[in-house]
Amino acid sequence: MRLLAGHLGYQTALLVLLLTPEAYLPLRNAGGQFHASTEGTTAAQRAFEILDTPLPARQGVPGGSSPRGQQSSAPAATTSPDADLSREDIALRAVTLSYPGRGRPALDEVSLTISPGEQIILTGPNGAGKSSLLALLLRFATPTSGTITAGSVDLAEIPADRWRSQIAWVPQHPHLFTATVAENIALGEPGARREDIAAAARLAGADEFIRRLRDGYDTVLTEGGRSLSAGQRQKLALARAFLHRAPVLLLDEPTAHLDPVSADRIMAALEDQLADRTVVLVTHRPPPPGRAGRPTRVLILDHGRLTGLDDPVQHAGLAVTP
Repeated sequence: MRLLAGHLGYQTALLVLLLTPEAYLPLRNAGGQFHASTEGTTAAQRAFEILDTPLPARQGVPGGSSPRGQQSSAPAATTSPDADLSREDIALRAVTLSYPGRGRPALDEVSLTISPGEQIILTGPNGAGKSSLLALLLRFATPTSGTITAGSVDLAEIPADRWRSQIAWVPQHPHLFTATVAENIALGEPGARREDIAAAARLAGADEFIRRLRDGYDTVLTEGGRSLSAGQRQKLALARAFLHRAPVLLLDEPTAHLDPVSADRIMAALEDQLADRTVVLVTHRPPPPGRAGRPTRVLILDHGRLTGLDDPVQHAGLAVTP
């Protein structure tokens, strides 16, 4: 405003604009480190709660053992139940999820069956419970009431590591580690071949910008990938999920930071090259009509309740199943 009023010279105003981001950079870095420390503290508290669990309560848990020098009176562990998510349905039956200190449940008696190979687009306003539903499927949260089963097996009976090995997850804010680009993509598939890593990157639309980096796929990223844009970080996270040979893909706002062309490319990959995988895609706004290929349902969550299918006219290009 001072520049427009003629009270400030153009050169001075330009210098101020150039220096302002640098002046605030330490403050932004401090804010980022503060949030990282808060998340680390919460994760550490949960880890210590598990470590501090009295030993008798841990008998029968994989990895649990009796005190040194004592024989456990518990019977020998039997084979834990398992489920093959490439062949079996995931069923939520009247599932409710409540968080302490909140008056309204995040999910309120949600019933949903996810069949192998289908694509579910889950939409709704902020706070509707979309991320909470993903948290249940990832075993990050436990239902307050209701049941989740895979085939005929209760989810609570399946070891968490076996369950998660069949799921590839892309969160809203994916994390990248201090490692090469190739190592970050191959996080879920250690020992993956370079050609497979590059193929996953091409599928996610990341190959082009990766090859422009100083050392290509061997470029070492900083913690969190701060040297990359939000869209580039998102593409690497998608490539990581595509490379992981998991039958289920959980995608939380996967195209939020992408330009329209890149977003359309991701949706095309889900429709075509990844059509054999089960996909649950969370988004604030459903994508435009796509290809009438794989079975697809567009569901709406509102205040923790599934309110049914979205307007079929708006998504006439999707193969919507009841």
